[in-house]
This record gives sequence, structure tokens and C-alpha cells, in this order.
Amino acid sequence: MRICHLSTVHHALDVRIFEKECRSLAAAGYEVFLVANHTRDEFRDGVHIVALQRPKGRLKRIFVQPLVAMRKALATGASVIHFHDPELIPAGMIFRLLGKRVIYDAHENLPQDILHSKDYLPKLIRVPLSFLAKLTETVSSRCFTNVITVSDAFVCRFPNHKTSVVRNYPIIARPLMPTAELGNKHVVFTGGLSRSRCAREMVQAMEHLPEYTLTVAGPCRSGVLKAELEALPGWQRVNYVGMLDRDGVNQLMARASAGLLLNYPREDYVEISSNKLYEYMIAGLPVVASMVKSWEASINAVQNGVIVDGTNPEFIATGIREVTENQDRAKEMAARGREAALTTYSWDSEEKTLLAVYSALRR
Repeated sequence: MRICHLSTVHHALDVRIFEKECRSLAAAGYEVFLVANHTRDEFRDGVHIVALQRPKGRLKRIFVQPLVAMRKALATGASVIHFHDPELIPAGMIFRLLGKRVIYDAHENLPQDILHSKDYLPKLIRVPLSFLAKLTETVSSRCFTNVITVSDAFVCRFPNHKTSVVRNYPIIARPLMPTAELGNKHVVFTGGLSRSRCAREMVQAMEHLPEYTLTVAGPCRSGVLKAELEALPGWQRVNYVGMLDRDGVNQLMARASAGLLLNYPREDYVEISSNKLYEYMIAGLPVVASMVKSWEASINAVQNGVIVDGTNPEFIATGIREVTENQDRAKEMAARGREAALTTYSWDSEEKTLLAVYSALRR
């Protein structure tokens, strides 16, 4: 069975899309294509990557890029289209009309995301637009072959009989990666630079930690934000490295003493999972996390980090000191987190769910 994963928002080497879902499907014997933002077409780890050039401007991304992506997806000849962005819901409907089996992979709570994250939208239109998004997802999901979500809390938004949960648990590579080099004054954040992920507060926290350095990996899609951050005194303690592949991220975590997991508290983050949390755990890093309920529940259960108010730079700084300066406590946190990742939070179980969804499509 030939499959095409499709995204106009995510990078082709996105952890969930490429490293977990596409590679797992390719290893299971499926012929897998991935149409997504990338510099070139290539065949990588059993996956045919079909490159999209990232457009300049939000309007082109929303209205033009889906048409380009649709054309490239159709050219693959895939019988199953698995798409990852709400902007592609109309494309998904068209694929269904063309006789394709279509899977919608809902990574986030779109209606709440519109209310709280789309700063470029006037506040007066966010409420009706959020309602429209919810209605669109509800109606369209009834037409799609399957829906996949990242959290149990999202299932209620879609038809229960065709919705599966594939959580963002980490891939446990064998042999196991070495545990992090605790004891240094180096912390990491692997979520890129964005306002909703407390970028400004992270940088300001470094003003209170003159002996520490912070390395940030991941995208920064706002030149305005980056310029603001570079003007802050704390930026002198920040090393921004941009996008890294999996090996690069692993090497970065191995040289750190703690991992940051920060977001503004929002209703749609109550149950959302995070790649970063589980990656830090398997790397053996104590975690400093925002007050997001699902993160609090995991960290309090495992006792592998501390919870802070991510909107307060001083609290972030205090949390970093708390998980790094007591070496015995840091090692205990790291060991508990790694053990929990190995025994409970592993991609192996989620891969089985993903493959079961695709196996049912063969019938």
C-alpha cells in the first residue's frame, strides 16, 4: 500500500511525522512518501521525501501552499493520504472525493489554538473563527477514513469509532544513548523560539543566571521576535542553534544538565503531551516545566523535575538552580525520569496503535 504523509506547516524531518510515523510505516513494509517543507527531494530511512519550498508570507502558506502540496501528493499515486495540518482539511475533503482514504492527524486543539495563539488575528474575530474551526473539524472528520490524535482529551472532538490516540512518546533507540553529563551549568530548550513557548521569559531568566548558558534548538518563524530577544541582556547567555536532526538534538541533550519545558498556560494545554518532556526523560535530564496540568501530573508522578510559573523569569531561574545545584538530587531525578521513559513512555506501544490503524485499511 502506497502512503503519502502531507504537511505544509511542519518540516519534513519533524519528529512525530518523519521519525516516528513515516519511519515506522516504512519499516513495516509500506511504501511511504512525505510531502513537506524541505530543501530537496530525497530518499531517507525508507521514506521518499518530496520537498516543498516554504512560501514567503502567511497568506501564501494558507492559500497557495496547499494547492502545491495537493498536486505533489497526487503525483505520488498514493491510495492513502495522511495529513497533519488543519489548513489541509479542505484538501482532505477533495482527496476523499477523488476516492482516496484520508487520515487527519490532529496534533493540537485547533479551536483553542485560534483563541489563544493566533496573535495576528483581531480579537473580535477569534471567537467566531474558533467556532467555525470546531464546526469544520466536526463535519469533515465524519467524512475522513480515520482520525489520529495525540491525547485522550482530544478524542471527544471526533467520531469515537474512527479515532485513535497515538501519543508523542519517545523512540527508545538501541543501544541506549548515554545519559546527560550532569553537573555543568548548561541547560537546553528544544522547542524553538516563540512567544507562546515563553521565549522572552527564558532569555530574561538568563539575566539571573550569569554563570549558566542556555542552548535553544528549533525554529524561529518571527524575525521581529528574534530581534526583540537579541536586544535583551540575557541573550548574551543564549546559544541559538536553529533546527537540528535527531543526532544533533541527542548530542545537545547529552552535554546539558537540565531541560526546559515551557509554555503559557492555556486551556488547550491541559492534556497535551510533549515530545520534549519524554526526550528529556530518556536523555536523563531533570526537567523545569511550566504549570501545564498534564506535565505537572507526569513530573509529580515520576519526581523527575520541578514545576514553575513559566511567565516569570525569576521563577524559571530558581527552578534551573533547584534541579542542577544539588548533584545528588539531580542524579536521582534523572534516573527516575529515564526509568519511567524506558518502562512507561515509549514509542513502541504507540507504533502498534499506528500500525493497527493502517492494517485495518487493508481490509
